[in-house]
Amino acid sequence: MSKRRPTFEKMIEEAILTLNERRGSSRQAIKKYLFDTYEELNNIPGTITRINTAIRNGVANGKFKYSKGPASRIGLVQKPKHPWQWQ
Repeated sequence: MSKRRPTFEKMIEEAILTLNERRGSSRQAIKKYLFDTYEELNNIPGTITRINTAIRNGVANGKFKYSKGPASRIGLVQKPKHPWQWQ
């Protein structure tokens, strides 16, 4: 039985946390991490498009954020430590 890989959104989140850059990670660094970590992605056609779509959807859903704009670095949205804390 083959082991299923996580969703692209989860893989991108893992890449951002592992790379641990202060202002977020670039798309190029995220893609390099994903291709090095999950070698089966090299054989799937359209992987780069799926990564870009997952980043775009993650920003729209509020999971990721751009540091300055769509061509800039990608980071995780920090959640408040307490539910009553102002944003």
